[in-house]
Amino acid sequence: MWSEPAGRMPIVVAHRGASAYEPENTLRAIRLALTQGAPAVEVDVRRTKDGALAVLHDETVNRTTDGSGSIAGLTLDQIRRLDAGRGERVPTLDEVLDTVKGRALAVVEIKERGLWRPVVELVRDHYDPRGVIVVSFHRSEIADLRGTHPEIRRGALFVYAVSDVLTWTVEAQADFAGLRHDVVTREFADSLHQAGRSLLVWTVNDAERARAVAALGADFIATDAPDVILRALAPR
Repeated sequence: MWSEPAGRMPIVVAHRGASAYEPENTLRAIRLALTQGAPAVEVDVRRTKDGALAVLHDETVNRTTDGSGSIAGLTLDQIRRLDAGRGERVPTLDEVLDTVKGRALAVVEIKERGLWRPVVELVRDHYDPRGVIVVSFHRSEIADLRGTHPEIRRGALFVYAVSDVLTWTVEAQADFAGLRHDVVTREFADSLHQAGRSLLVWTVNDAERARAVAALGADFIATDAPDVILRALAPR
């Protein structure tokens, strides 16, 4: 079973796997992140036309595969025929969790409304919920999840440090708030910690910036290059 590293060093989250080196959100990128020692791996989830949970970031397959069309308009079988880079296929959430379980924390970002229930059902039925965090920019997903499955940690993501981030995070009983690295302040981090919540900062690929946000109080740092950030944060 995955457990949080000892000490104050932030937990490094491989953003879409080791996506600086391998095609994002593929098993190839995830395996590399694990090989590099990432203690957590983040992936994005969307629903296909036939209701499967496919690991893709965008609303369409255009940018990350050799195909075209909306994910909601394609079946899983159609999507699986596409090349997601270097011969990789688009994985399902089940395949990702199978790869990660016992080796790292899985951070699952829900990219559309109405997905928290099938995601949680998959986690509950086949995996240890303690090894999974569900996050989303859709506040309703996190709010709906909080009362039904308290054993699964939840994170609310925000693009900007809007005035109600702290209030909403506490009221929604989210375990942490996620913010862009360029809007995080020491004051906000302290306030979040005083409220018993954690701070995730994204997306940091520079060693110096990683050390800076760690000093501000980040508990999680999402990065496309986990090896770079792990070296930057290693005790000297």
